[in-house]
Amino acid sequence: MEENKKILLINYSFPPYPGIGGRRWAKFAKYLAKLGYQLHVISAENPFDYESKYTNDIKSDSINVYNLPEKYPYILSSIPKGIVQKIWYRISLVFMKIAVKGNYYDKAALWKDQLNKKSLELIKTHHIHQVIISGAPFSLLYFCLNLRKDMPQIKLYGDLRDPWTWGNGYGFKIISNRRKRIEILREKKVMQHFNKIFLPIESMVEYMKSNYPENANKIFLLPHAYDADDVNSIAEFTRKSIDGKINLIFYGALYDFLKKEMLFVAEMLAKQNNISLQIYSDTVSYAEIFAKHDILKKKVFYNKTVSVKKIFEKIRSSDFVLMIHPKDIYTNGITTKFYEIVSLRIPILFIGYDPFVKNFLEKNKLGIYINPQETVDLLPLLSEFKYNDRFDVEKHSFESVTKELINFIS
Repeated sequence: MEENKKILLINYSFPPYPGIGGRRWAKFAKYLAKLGYQLHVISAENPFDYESKYTNDIKSDSINVYNLPEKYPYILSSIPKGIVQKIWYRISLVFMKIAVKGNYYDKAALWKDQLNKKSLELIKTHHIHQVIISGAPFSLLYFCLNLRKDMPQIKLYGDLRDPWTWGNGYGFKIISNRRKRIEILREKKVMQHFNKIFLPIESMVEYMKSNYPENANKIFLLPHAYDADDVNSIAEFTRKSIDGKINLIFYGALYDFLKKEMLFVAEMLAKQNNISLQIYSDTVSYAEIFAKHDILKKKVFYNKTVSVKKIFEKIRSSDFVLMIHPKDIYTNGITTKFYEIVSLRIPILFIGYDPFVKNFLEKNKLGIYINPQETVDLLPLLSEFKYNDRFDVEKHSFESVTKELINFIS
């Protein structure tokens, strides 16, 4: 095999490790393998009793996964319950604060030695010249700078799925200023010494180019995408609205910071008699908000999470997909979820504050944008909406975007 078709991919939460953090590169790996690439993937051992929804995507002889011990205290990955767990949580957090100089919420913070050892072993054994590192966790990118000491010819490509030092996620908002300065310095060194940096949304590209103008020529957009195989496996439309009733569906995580937006949704739905909402999530968070309205007890329903195929089937039998983004989370762009929904040809009802999303939905006539600070009559908006089913979504497929990736690393 050609050496330029061998890639070392480092992605902490690559399947079977569960969670959304492994989806992007599981899909890229799938389509790279289809195009003749050989991937060697370093990821964390799965400490949970369930697997990623995307494990089937990486079942290929061309994708070899090597799991390293997680090392991050398991208790810190969950919400402690009871006195014993709460005590153990605090002890583990103190340990991380002592052991880690930068962000102690970074799951790969204790990975440096084993990561470098395994990376060098794979690079030398398989004659690899290209390494792609995806963060978060972000320490992975910084640690991989050490590879250049032993293998100066190695090309390093960084993929930042989320903001590193300018967002509110991954504990960055609450760590000390001293620790923040360490992370900022690490980000700067990665920007200086990596060959290229990929970012999934345009606003992140603009931010990084303005913040690192001297490195602007190595910063590129590698956009989010949807997997056409997932969509094509779903049967065609089933009948949706009956007798003027409108069915909404929400799927995904119900984060802790959605209370204001959920109150807004509940108040809107309580004013309507013929709009229902099905929620598919791993928790029943905010159920008490809907329970306060008697009219919603027979209109808002919580369901357990289901497979990708099943949720897509549920979406196809709905009238609108409800998406909710809080004000204090960094989005400023079109995520994978948007393209998945658009590929299913179902309009989006977006509740949030993101002007990028507003422009995308309204310009392309793909959904309705509502700012929670506004007063709206929901039923006429939904009933009168005209969807643009001619939007060209194929250019946003992983098959297409993977070809862009190949151009960047060729």
